[in-house]
Amino acid sequence: YIIVYLLTNLAAFGIVIIASKTLGSDELEAYNGLSRRNPGLAVLMLIAFLSLAGIPPMGGFIAKVLVFAAAVQADLVWLAFVGIINAIIGLYYYLIVLKRVYLYRSEGDEEPMNLPATQAVALAVLIIGILMMGVIVAPWFDLTTSSALGLF
Repeated sequence: YIIVYLLTNLAAFGIVIIASKTLGSDELEAYNGLSRRNPGLAVLMLIAFLSLAGIPPMGGFIAKVLVFAAAVQADLVWLAFVGIINAIIGLYYYLIVLKRVYLYRSEGDEEPMNLPATQAVALAVLIIGILMMGVIVAPWFDLTTSSALGLF
């Protein structure tokens, strides 16, 4: 869970920081039309936000399933229920941002937003990690389980 959310939050906050520095604002309206200015950055944001929301096949989905399953196994069904409700509420807020990125227009739609190669590589590595941890679960799960057993 921690590894997936570390990768996902680094990617999401990295994208927000890069966009806010380039756009000159961190207001929600600044993201209007981002998909037209830099389609690659918009796709990276989509993947990071959907992982935070827990949508398959992103790593965030597997992490949430494992946490909710652990809560149910510990007879804390009410806690799993609260977590699922919070995930649904979070999805709403992530979709608000993504709606602005893909559906809204801005005055500067025609101005391309360039992404330096170092930032693009760093974000790509994070996104690949998010996707790998969502699709290839077994090795990561076995590694964390054996590590946890070593602690207790």
